[in-house]
Amino acid sequence: MRVAASVTADRLAASSIAAETIVRAVAVWRAARAADRPVLPPLHALLAPIGHDMLAPVIDSVLRLGEQCLGRTPCRDCPFGSQTDVELLIDLLRDPRRVATLPRCAQAAPKAKAVFAGALASAGVMMAMA
Repeated sequence: MRVAASVTADRLAASSIAAETIVRAVAVWRAARAADRPVLPPLHALLAPIGHDMLAPVIDSVLRLGEQCLGRTPCRDCPFGSQTDVELLIDLLRDPRRVATLPRCAQAAPKAKAVFAGALASAGVMMAMA
């Protein structure tokens, strides 16, 4: 996992996915969930014009697993420590190993933490390939 996380961080840094796109994707995802609508169509609509439509299910998976780890739906302005949830997500995509340091995740089942860290690492690879 140490090598994979390092490679993922490097790939995300070189990725064509901007942090702004992640911020917008989280907002679209959250709005669809709040309205009890499917999340993939609006994510696809956001990402397709910039050629990243294949990331819609990836982002959905990461956010759903993040919900389990945080114990709530990620929000743009909700603080989690010194960061907002979106800033935290961007940092976690850069370095999935940080999942272990999150207080809420530290209380989660070990399997949930491992699954979330794996999803973050996979998302970083997919974003680097986009």
